[in-house]
Amino acid sequence: MTPIIRRELLGLLRAPWAAWALTGWALGVAVLALIHWPAEGVGDLTGAAALGVLRALAYGALAGLLLVLPAFPAAAVVRERAGGTLALLLNAPMRPGGIYAGKFAAILGLTAILLALTLPAAAASYALGGSTISGGVGALYLTLALLAVQVTALGLYVSGRAQRVDGALRLTYGLVLGVA
Repeated sequence: MTPIIRRELLGLLRAPWAAWALTGWALGVAVLALIHWPAEGVGDLTGAAALGVLRALAYGALAGLLLVLPAFPAAAVVRERAGGTLALLLNAPMRPGGIYAGKFAAILGLTAILLALTLPAAAASYALGGSTISGGVGALYLTLALLAVQVTALGLYVSGRAQRVDGALRLTYGLVLGVA
């Protein structure tokens, strides 16, 4: 399973668009936090400013994950089939479940990197004082992690059944839209 994780995750991170996408993600989240940052020099004892920053972060990260994440699992198995490497992969000394788990873990690893890039904005919300680790920020990251697991499982299922990448992408995005 570890070679599959390494191959898939490094393949995703070495793609020409990866640096731009990760930088754009981090800048987008930072801009959302800065837009909702309180402008007054007065302290906010109610925590409304912190909740505003946390809500902006939550909606931005949720929208970003729903738009970006389904593409990776939807193309994972279909890309192997189209490239002619699926038969080689299935003949490797691994069970199909291990291959599936490796691809699943690699996509969740990419999601963990994306969510780690949102930590400064979450820390800013926490520093404002209106959100707690267990209630606000922790619940947000738990929800986003569960969303990532659901979208990844759905995308890998569609990818295993589809014959072409574009069909897998359309069906996965359609199902994610229906679930969301």
